[in-house]
Amino acid sequence: MVAGRRLWLPLIICVFLGGIFFWFLAGRLTYLDPKVEINPGRLYTLDFWDYPLPLVWEDGTTYL
Repeated sequence: MVAGRRLWLPLIICVFLGGIFFWFLAGRLTYLDPKVEINPGRLYTLDFWDYPLPLVWEDGTTYL
């Protein structure tokens, strides 16, 4: 019985420390700046994908 209790304490400590470690990793700032240098001599194409949404408003009009 005493040997079983000795195994629980290191396991609980490892789980606790692992939780703190992953909590700090999740809280890190992971922002990437989307700004890039634009070359005025190059032609850029912007593709916009859209699809009809089945939205009907209260007065019967739709999004389409």
